Amino acid sequence: MIRAVVQSNFGCYMFNSFVNLLAYADDIVLLAPSWQALQNLINILNKAADIADLSFNTKENCLYGI
Repeated sequence: MIRAVVQSNFGCYMFNSFVNLLAYADDIVLLAPSWQALQNLINILNKAADIADLSFNTKENCLYGI
């Protein structure tokens, strides 16, 4: 799943490096310059999760409590 997201063309440049995903243990943070790019990253992640027969919780630790 991580490889699918990292190899996409969606993300942000930070400190002269292209970044679109931060991962630690079972947590993943997606970084994108717009909501459209973020939606593309979510779609890529969702497709990779389906292929691996995995699911993820999008409500846990939400920054804005939505």
